[in-house]
Amino acid sequence: TPGATSAAAVTAYARCTAIPCQFSAGQVVAQYAYSGNVESFTVPENCTGIYKLEVWGSQGSTNGGLGGYSQGTKALSTGTTIYTVVGGTNGYNGGAGGGGGTGGGATHMAKVSGVLSSTTISDLYLVAGGGGGGVSGGGGSASGGYGGGTSGGRGGTGGVDVGEPRCSEGGYGGSQTAGGASRTASCHDESNSSGAGSYGRGGGGTSRFGSNGGGGGGGLYGGSGGAASGYVAHGGGGGGSGYVGDVDSGSTLAGNQTVPTQDGTSTRTGNAGNGYAKITFVQPESNIITYHFNDTTVIKQAIHGESVLELYTPSVEGYEFVGWSESPSSTTVLTTKTANGTPITLYGVFRSLGSVIRNVTASASGNGTCYAYSVGGQLTSLGSINFGLYSGVQINGTGNSHVNFRGARWDCGFSAGGSSVTVMSPYTDWGDPATQYPATWNGSATLNFTVTSGTGYISAFCHDDGGGSNGEASMRITSIKLINRYSSGTVLVIP
Repeated sequence: TPGATSAAAVTAYARCTAIPCQFSAGQVVAQYAYSGNVESFTVPENCTGIYKLEVWGSQGSTNGGLGGYSQGTKALSTGTTIYTVVGGTNGYNGGAGGGGGTGGGATHMAKVSGVLSSTTISDLYLVAGGGGGGVSGGGGSASGGYGGGTSGGRGGTGGVDVGEPRCSEGGYGGSQTAGGASRTASCHDESNSSGAGSYGRGGGGTSRFGSNGGGGGGGLYGGSGGAASGYVAHGGGGGGSGYVGDVDSGSTLAGNQTVPTQDGTSTRTGNAGNGYAKITFVQPESNIITYHFNDTTVIKQAIHGESVLELYTPSVEGYEFVGWSESPSSTTVLTTKTANGTPITLYGVFRSLGSVIRNVTASASGNGTCYAYSVGGQLTSLGSINFGLYSGVQINGTGNSHVNFRGARWDCGFSAGGSSVTVMSPYTDWGDPATQYPATWNGSATLNFTVTSGTGYISAFCHDDGGGSNGEASMRITSIKLINRYSSGTVLVIP
């Protein structure tokens, strides 16, 4: 059809716009109460950044010990999934039973799905230990040990026979390397032993009519159960330990310490009731690396996870680069440092190579001539030098001048680092004015100065010192030697 456009000839274009992250700094993006299930959170598209992870362990039941608390930050990229299991007072996630109360379950966050005992330690971000189960009734009570921290607390003892030797034994808390050891209660011609704690699980408490042990709390390593024998004796279960795994700036607190409340508005001693977990978006990822050295700042954008120590190598004349330090006052260099999603600032550490560090030859254009009644000023400049690295400069040069007027005088020399030296100063002695008052100079002069930082010029100068200098003067720098402030082999930070 005339004027018609073939469908094959039409090309459609779609404008694509990246979807911004829906999270704002400080926003709680996931929170979990006890449910008896494995929960999961996956970082959405364009929400790569720093997240704060927090877990609270469960309290043990029946006069049970309080749960612990663990926290840390982690740089997470889009698509990363965190699996969370919240412990319960019913023992879910590692709490053990017994004749007394049940040990509280641990709360953990991991890279894999499943209860704590099904993971490996390398899978873990955080663990908050559960408190041990307590015992109540029959003429007395025994408390469970607190959970969390690097080691859970020991269970208490109680009951009518508590004063008898070995009638009741509180369970031991789990540690970073082992569960609480089995406890044995022996009196009145009978003996009862509790279960030992293990990875992710508490040990069971003893059970006998009238004398009972509480179950151990869950944790990285669970607490052992309480043990009791005799007529009426009680032993509380030990608490499970907490753990800080693959997070940054992490910490773990025990149930006998001050921990944040679950809503983050206050603090209290340990966690009461079921466990809890929370994930908060801290800030978008920022792998900005700032390098400071020799009054120079270099900023680089790193890729998450790459080493930042080889990303930039500085050069300072007269010094050998040793490595990067995290402190402007420390010469201890880092051996490993990777971009982790937060800004990093590093300072250069150098080793002095010697006392005289360079020779520079001036160009012929450095010559200058000063005429009568003029100020010579800066005739020759060797450019910007960081005087903070040097204690002096030796200057080689040539110069000549003469005056044609009695009483006239030139001062000619060099300046550097706020110091100056006059090497040539012809003048008349009030005799007949003539050209017999010349002066020449060919040699070296050394300027000593102390400058802690900053830059400046090394220059030649000639200036009229009064009296009307009817004549000429010129100075030329032929070479310089900058004298290092530090002796050979000295290691220092040059910020």
